[in-house]
Amino acid sequence: MWILMIIKRLLATRQASSPPMMALADLAAPALSGDQVHTMDELVVFLQRFETLHGLKCWEITDIESRIGQPLPKVYTQFLTIMGRGGGDYMRGSSAFYEELSSLQEGGEELMAENGLPPLPDNCFVFWMHQGYQLAIFYLNDGDDPPVYYYCEGYGQKGFELISYSLTDFFVYQLADTYPERKIMIPDMPPSPIRRRD
Repeated sequence: MWILMIIKRLLATRQASSPPMMALADLAAPALSGDQVHTMDELVVFLQRFETLHGLKCWEITDIESRIGQPLPKVYTQFLTIMGRGGGDYMRGSSAFYEELSSLQEGGEELMAENGLPPLPDNCFVFWMHQGYQLAIFYLNDGDDPPVYYYCEGYGQKGFELISYSLTDFFVYQLADTYPERKIMIPDMPPSPIRRRD
């Protein structure tokens, strides 16, 4: 995954024997020639060129909101409506779609407990996990396009760290990871101790 790739590259820069690595600013710089995706609508248009998207029905989204006791952010509702059951190769290998959604909160709690960390923060929603050792959340009261926070086992994190300024940006990062040959422009990334190991 793109997150793990960035972490590995930046941690490798600490080793004296490692060759110079690409600077974080270079990772977020516009591609010389590539697709530009800035909004959920643009992301959907891009995906529809390559994938068959399978969305949820309104009652399924309402059921999720009933289980958590509050509404989901607008951007996440849009994601679920358009591709909540799957998006072909998009995010394949990660747990982010309806069939696994109900187990993500529990999986997140287990990951935090296994690493001796506090339980998941109140009012957070686990919407993405990868291979049981990476986890992404947003807060349900953080607006229509909330920031995304991330935890990865094995990097000495003491809790969640900001990984993207918005849920839309997170989905664009995933798009760039799924289609590296398209040279999709990556949105600005927040400064993070995960990527800045001094």
